[in-house]
Amino acid sequence: MQTALGLATALLLNRRLPGSQVFRVIYVIPWICAPLALGVVWRWIFDPSDGALNALIGHRVEWLSSPTLALPAVAAVAVWSQVGYVTLFFLAGLNAIPEQLYEAARIDGAGQRQVFWRITVPLLRPTTFFVLVTGVISSFQVFDTVYAMTRGGPAGRTDVIAARIYFEAFEAFRLGRAAALAVLLFVLLVVVTVAQQLYFRRRITYDLS
Repeated sequence: MQTALGLATALLLNRRLPGSQVFRVIYVIPWICAPLALGVVWRWIFDPSDGALNALIGHRVEWLSSPTLALPAVAAVAVWSQVGYVTLFFLAGLNAIPEQLYEAARIDGAGQRQVFWRITVPLLRPTTFFVLVTGVISSFQVFDTVYAMTRGGPAGRTDVIAARIYFEAFEAFRLGRAAALAVLLFVLLVVVTVAQQLYFRRRITYDLS
C-alpha cells in the first residue's frame, strides 16, 4: 500500500507544479518524526471522547477500542508515516530516468499510459526493489506506534510481532520465548528479502553511451 501511494505521490510531485517543493517537505515530516511521538498524537486524534477525528465526523467511534477498527487504524498510521520515505526514493528514481527516453517515446506516438508502463515502471525496478525490501522490514519492526496507541490491545488485535517480542522480554520476562520470536522474525525477513531479490534480479541501467 505505501509503495503504491509513494509512487503516486512521487509522480504528482515530479510534475513540478507550483508549491510542489513545499509538499515535498510536508510529506517527509512524518517519516523524520519520532514514531512514539506520532503514536501519542494519533492516540489523541482517535480518542473517542475528545479526539479530533470524532469531532470532525460528528460521531463517536471507538477507533482504538474496537477489535474491528483498532488494527486498521494502527496500520493506517504506520503507512502514513512511511509514505514520505517511499516518495523520496521514487522521486530520486524518476529524476534519474533520462528525459531523452520520454521524448523518443512521444515522437514514436506513445501515449501517457504506454510511457508509464513501458518506460517509467521498468526503469524504476531498482528503486521499487529497494523500497519494497526496506518497507517490508520496517513493517515488521513497528513497535513504538503500537505501544503508544494500543499497547497490543484490544484483545490482542494489534499485538504485532515486534511488540510481542518486547512484551515477552521486558514485561513477562520470558527471555527465551522473546529470543525465539526474534530468530523467527529474522528468518522470515531473510526469506522474504531473498524472494524479492529473485523477483527483481533483472537490473536496469541508464547508460546511453
